[in-house]
Amino acid sequence: MPLIKTQTIIKADVKTCFDLARSIDVHQESLKQSQEIAIYGKITGLIELGETVPGRRNILVLFSI
Repeated sequence: MPLIKTQTIIKADVKTCFDLARSIDVHQESLKQSQEIAIYGKITGLIELGETVPGRRNILVLFSI
């Protein structure tokens, strides 16, 4: 089976990378073209352990850590 390996080098500390990965705002900005939005509950800021963010696109989407 083929193996594809990708390496991304980011000039930022681990905390910054982790916070950007769990940022609802960054996630929504990256999906602006698909018009996906958080619809209720926590709709901005950083998602925390155990939280979910219901979103709307053409179907109901749940994001969770």
